[in-house]
Amino acid sequence: EIQIYSEIFGNISFSTLYIGGGTPSLLNMRQLNFLFESICKYLNFEHKKQVVFEGVSDFLSYDKLAYLKEMGLNRLTLGVQTMDRGVLKKVNRHQNNAEFFRCYHDARKAGIHCINVDIMLGLPGQTLNNLWETFKEVIKVKPDMIHCHPFYPAEFTALQDKDHKQIDKMVRFAQEVLKKYGYQGTAYDAEALTADAVNFQLSDAIEHNSSYLGVGVAAVSHATGYLRTGNTNDIKYYFSQLQNNKLAVTKGIQLSQKDEMIYYVTANLRYGKISKKGFRILFGKELNEVFAEEITLLKKIFRLKEENGDLISLMANYDEYAIYSKIFFDQEIFNEFLSETRRQ
Repeated sequence: EIQIYSEIFGNISFSTLYIGGGTPSLLNMRQLNFLFESICKYLNFEHKKQVVFEGVSDFLSYDKLAYLKEMGLNRLTLGVQTMDRGVLKKVNRHQNNAEFFRCYHDARKAGIHCINVDIMLGLPGQTLNNLWETFKEVIKVKPDMIHCHPFYPAEFTALQDKDHKQIDKMVRFAQEVLKKYGYQGTAYDAEALTADAVNFQLSDAIEHNSSYLGVGVAAVSHATGYLRTGNTNDIKYYFSQLQNNKLAVTKGIQLSQKDEMIYYVTANLRYGKISKKGFRILFGKELNEVFAEEITLLKKIFRLKEENGDLISLMANYDEYAIYSKIFFDQEIFNEFLSETRRQ
């Protein structure tokens, strides 16, 4: 797939390489070498700012970490999620906690600049007490960033009726704990010990509405101002296409400038603040004029306010964001909210 895309993107310089999901940790040294040789041969990373690797501690030996560092890795993400054995058993996660500490110290020894640790909030069987025990263990090694993901199960799953109030309580607890130990929130990502731990991959995609190329099963790509595409999630079909020298893209949508504006607004809204200046720089228009009705409505129902030239979200949690963000791209939902507001 990378080889096919090189015919289009071979001369374009990419700023970030993101190898995600954790699964690539399973690759042995020969396979890792083949992966990076292919990437370097067919795509241009001459001016890269960041190389990110999401890993599973149990499968990342020192040799692998040293090789990744040699390939330019400067950001390692380790998915811990929880260190409580009871919770691990309930979510059917096979994890050796001792391997996390071994892997972490090996990564530091290999010279990897930034290490991020992922922790889940609200897993089945998780309590504030065992969450605190996980934090105590992780904070001991002082990761550069700690990323807390609230566990909001999708609709029509066995866990969809989880107590979201308890999850919200865990989110607030996590923020208090991390702040106590010197971690500060960053604009688009997790809590960090220092400002230079910023995740360029995420901030570029949101703040600058950057284009990105996704490769692999179910990968998504975004060509700013043109289109967004998605690969098949059927691995057999994926390989059959590539064996015939064809891409495995099965869905796509052409993007208008309004689409890009909506993406910018809703993505920033999720992280709490929409920059009116940033909107003007990107699109040459005023945010309050393009989305006058939507902004007025959200202000009226106390979900948005203006402060220092920005729009600040007053939404209580991710559930509210998921609901209210829809008024920017669904006219029917906007009309429903508007009618309800008038009745009140």
